[in-house]
Amino acid sequence: MPKRAFVLINVGSGKAKDLSVSMARREVLPAIGKIDGVILAQVVTGPYEIIAVVEADGLTEIGDIVTLKIAKIPGIDRWTVCVGIEQAVGCQDSNLLPARSNG
Repeated sequence: MPKRAFVLINVGSGKAKDLSVSMARREVLPAIGKIDGVILAQVVTGPYEIIAVVEADGLTEIGDIVTLKIAKIPGIDRWTVCVGIEQAVGCQDSNLLPARSNG
């Protein structure tokens, strides 16, 4: 069973929140959505601009996706990784939409 992590992302240090969200939507979100292993990326409200869901065979692979790919995207200021440990009964992966569309 693959491992899953939630990557909480801040965009654009020192800018007004409106500019950070705009930058997240325009530039950073599409770049995250192109990364293999990212199954969902979404602009959100709250203390982070983007949350990405990453799946891989192991924690080392998740770490590589985050540090070697996501963190290298221009415009990303900070990120925090929360590794999924336990999933509620009844939750299904089909409820997650893919980060990129096929059409």
